Amino acid sequence: MKRRELLIIAPILLLVGLLSTGGGDAPESQGANTASPVLLRPFNKMLLEGRLNVITDSTHSLDPFYDQLADLRAAQTDDGTKRVSILHVGDSHIQAGFLTGAIMRDFHRDFGNAGRGLVTPLRMARTNEPSDYAIRSNRTWENSRVVQSRRVWPLGVGGVSIATRSALFTLSVSALEKNETENYAFNRVRVLKHPAAPQLQVDEPELSDSIRLIADENRYSYTIELDSLLSEVTLSGRAGARRDSSIYFGFSLENGHNGVLYHSVGINGAQFMHWRRIEGWSEQVSALEPTLIILSMGTNESLEGDRFSASRFEAQIDSVVIGLREKNPEALFLLTTPADSYRSRRVNRQTVYSPNPTVEQVSAVIRNYAARHGLACWDLFTASGGDGSREMWWDEELLSRDHLHFSAEGYEVLAHHLYHALIKGYNQYVRDVRDRHPEPAPHP
Repeated sequence: MKRRELLIIAPILLLVGLLSTGGGDAPESQGANTASPVLLRPFNKMLLEGRLNVITDSTHSLDPFYDQLADLRAAQTDDGTKRVSILHVGDSHIQAGFLTGAIMRDFHRDFGNAGRGLVTPLRMARTNEPSDYAIRSNRTWENSRVVQSRRVWPLGVGGVSIATRSALFTLSVSALEKNETENYAFNRVRVLKHPAAPQLQVDEPELSDSIRLIADENRYSYTIELDSLLSEVTLSGRAGARRDSSIYFGFSLENGHNGVLYHSVGINGAQFMHWRRIEGWSEQVSALEPTLIILSMGTNESLEGDRFSASRFEAQIDSVVIGLREKNPEALFLLTTPADSYRSRRVNRQTVYSPNPTVEQVSAVIRNYAARHGLACWDLFTASGGDGSREMWWDEELLSRDHLHFSAEGYEVLAHHLYHALIKGYNQYVRDVRDRHPEPAPHP
């Protein structure tokens, strides 16, 4: 679609979006506030409130998730017994943390903050890392990433692993507050590691009397409990007889309060097929006890162009879902489609961008798979404008220069779109079920 055509159509789409915005998403006694858009431009209002920005869920598969959220809203005491765990898995759109960080803060505002959740040693694995945490060490570490063709070390739940051959080492984990409204201090650290890796101990003598180590049923994790909330902790390890067994995957930082834990794992270049390469991945995921698993991939598969196979892609999605269900039988699923994007190529030493029609094919496979298997789906491709909509996002300065990724501001806009769609579903559930049945609806 040409740029001039987009400028003509945009006002029409705006009118449709505003006319189709229903009045049924207002907060209720048990409802949550719909997220306000980061930007108040008509473009964002159109997308955020439009009738296409919805979770498609014909089987009401997310009702148990909404029910647990309603329990959080109704909780009278903050005893830490009511927590909802969400795991968001994806590619580079997820790795940087702009998108998922904004969604996490929306959930924490409306349903309670149970902690920062999973943090993985991305920077130590020689790649980019979200800015709201830090993991450092006093030793040299080797690493592996799931997208590498040759992986030296076993991989963790976040698609990376770090390993050291040092006999003694420390790992410092910090939760960094980005502004005054966020407090991600923690008193529980769930350590995710290779089963053969030595347990880490808190390397702070003044805390020695207030530390409890709790063995998890999961062989990939154990929990360190503290009596006080900290924003940083230093953990020490001592290698066993096998120096090459000190392999660690990440940490879940929790505070013992009622609320939401929003874990996110993303790797640049990741596709559905990559996550199934991780030995024991589904079992590692179960250590996070997810109520909802969000799968957000397809952008990198769309770059295959003429080599893209719809049947092969569907089989890869199915493999991931089946694998996760094996160790997480109670988990619910939300699939998301990728947004419209461009492909780049070099012509006469210049980068030329052209539309990528394969994105629409990828999105169709994801939508159809979700419908056939009774899973929820957020169709970002359609909700963000569909084929050719990349030009509109570019005109709004919400894309990065590569025309593939979004700007930090653009990711926040997308985050509010997804959260708004989820809250539409939640508030509808509250109206239809919770208002008629004071007791929580049973799981199907």
